[in-house]
Amino acid sequence: MALGEIGRSRSLLEKLGETWPVRAAQAAYRAVTLPGDVYAGRTAPDSPEAIERSADLAGILALGGTGAAAAGVTPRGAIGVFGGPGAKTADHAALAEAKRLAAGGAPMPEVYKATGWYEDPATKAWRFFIPDDAMTVTPASGITHPDLVDAYPIIGRIPTEVRIGDAKMGQSGGHFVPSRYPEGSDLYVHANGVDAARESAAHELQHAIQYYEGALPDRTGGPEQAAEMLRTLHPAMSEKEARAAAGDAYRSLASEVEARNAGRWALMPSEERAKTWPGATIDRPAEQQITQYTPETLRRSVDAERAAWADAQRMVDEMRAENEAKSSRRRRR
Repeated sequence: MALGEIGRSRSLLEKLGETWPVRAAQAAYRAVTLPGDVYAGRTAPDSPEAIERSADLAGILALGGTGAAAAGVTPRGAIGVFGGPGAKTADHAALAEAKRLAAGGAPMPEVYKATGWYEDPATKAWRFFIPDDAMTVTPASGITHPDLVDAYPIIGRIPTEVRIGDAKMGQSGGHFVPSRYPEGSDLYVHANGVDAARESAAHELQHAIQYYEGALPDRTGGPEQAAEMLRTLHPAMSEKEARAAAGDAYRSLASEVEARNAGRWALMPSEERAKTWPGATIDRPAEQQITQYTPETLRRSVDAERAAWADAQRMVDEMRAENEAKSSRRRRR
């Protein structure tokens, strides 16, 4: 049963604070200020907050920016996801043309612009964007997405639940739990704001599409399963390091990368979407994505987390050296 919306009247500034550009900037600021906060003693280096911010810092160091693909105000009700060849509304003639252009060496952005299809850089699955300005995400009616239901009628039979504005829920999120029968599946979204609810809804709907396209990894599990594997493979690894590496492995799953990208496009104004293609806005390069947890992929996540902490420590050391040099110059005056 859908739950009622919990909230209050919000000012314009509060509403603007929920949009994608502001939240992306806030995440970037929190990431790049981590070394200074650790150095000043405001954040414990092994705290959950520091681990989360170090992951953001690693992404910024790797991508050379915040990873934000869109700017501007989110149009109300605009959201979309990425469909595949199994969609009933898929244009297979356009897909054939896309494959022909790609085989001829055409760059993927041009293929997407000409046909509306693109090949996922990591999974090599072909996708097209399913927009829907009529899509709604509300506590009263759950998630409604007419174009998506036209493309995947079976998804329209999945019960959805949305909760917005409950401060006790913490950060935005959700889950999609598939079942043999769609009526037995579970798609749930919670968020503290409307834009965050749209982003989470697109993320979970993308997982539903992946499931029915056969692209959702079976029995991969979440970060808890990855952490358990890491502890088995590396008994001497600390709990903190296992959790951090497991989180990186989970975020590296191709299915998660695509779902996060769907959430990103859900908040992207149509004029911005027209200037780019989905492969340009993924937050993890194809060569760093994985399809399942293995000793090798988990080792890469351990290395990535250690490198992120090394970079953070280097920045702290540089700041400490700079402050000591300034103090020394002041003493000599």
